[in-house]
Amino acid sequence: WDPRQASLFKRLCACFASCPSAPAMVQRTESAPSLQPQSTALYLGGACPQRVADKECWPERWGITRRQLQELLRRLRRDPAWRPDNTVYDLVSDFIVPWTKGSGHSYALQVNVEAPQEVNLMVSHAWGENAEDFLETLLRSTFDQDVAFICALSLYQA
Repeated sequence: WDPRQASLFKRLCACFASCPSAPAMVQRTESAPSLQPQSTALYLGGACPQRVADKECWPERWGITRRQLQELLRRLRRDPAWRPDNTVYDLVSDFIVPWTKGSGHSYALQVNVEAPQEVNLMVSHAWGENAEDFLETLLRSTFDQDVAFICALSLYQA
């Protein structure tokens, strides 16, 4: 557990605590206790890791790759229910939630269940922004090696 991981984890926790879909029990804090893997549940105010293959998977591995974002956008555009004017909120409520409901996995973990991806990029978004514009901007602004934590896709929404 090196200082870079602790710093990233603090940023992810801040995003998690401010996300509208996060459990009400999560408390945003200005400083964390000594960040050791066994103390992270306490730091998150009782939040739990997502479980993958019966193992705990913490936020630093809730990432989605640039290629997976491209695949998501293609999948959405092929879906007859998709509208180009959908917001990120619509994306989550009408697509992400039905695709992941009952799995206990975020979309990012669902597409990476065999090998959860370590995050190297934190992405902020607005729930009311156009989802296609958001995804296209991500594709223009990232590199192939980037693995993003995006609240809408990295947190279990169902």
